[in-house]
Amino acid sequence: MKGAKSVVLMWVVISLYISSCSDTGNLPTITFEEQWKKDTTAIGKYLRTNNINALTDASGIRFVIDSLASGFPPKSKSSVLFKYKGELLDGTVFDQGTINGTVKDYILGFQIGLALLPEGTKARLFIPSGYGYGANATSKVPANSNLIFEITLLDVITSETEKQRLAADTVAIDEYLATNIAFKWYYFLYRQR
Repeated sequence: MKGAKSVVLMWVVISLYISSCSDTGNLPTITFEEQWKKDTTAIGKYLRTNNINALTDASGIRFVIDSLASGFPPKSKSSVLFKYKGELLDGTVFDQGTINGTVKDYILGFQIGLALLPEGTKARLFIPSGYGYGANATSKVPANSNLIFEITLLDVITSETEKQRLAADTVAIDEYLATNIAFKWYYFLYRQR
């Protein structure tokens, strides 16, 4: 019986220790979906107020292509070089510069937005807070802030493996088209008789 009391006492002490260390004051008070709806509504209002005609990605990220280029868009593992300016909806610029890195290492809104842009493209991304810094405030970005990024995608570094895959895919597409076009002409010519 003495051993059972020790186990129960130990369990109570551990439970109290763990619960005293948890900070429930920073838990979000609304769900991701509720915050997303709030964010996309605020971004929509900003766009309407400023007469900005933006496209919408399925994620809720809005974007405007200011100058479309013909390069390849990056993938999540691609290395990219881009210039950017980040600001809040109130116009406060919180960061700007030129970055070289891997797409998957950036905030989710950048990952989604960069994947939409061919190399050389200039665009503006309007990112709901959940795809930015979310409920986590930074020194320059308050919690649950919607973000605007002006981006110029300067370079998408393509690996040798990707180049070889692209070359093989191009050959396969050319062969497919040549085969199907020849078949269609054959069918068309003999059907006409």
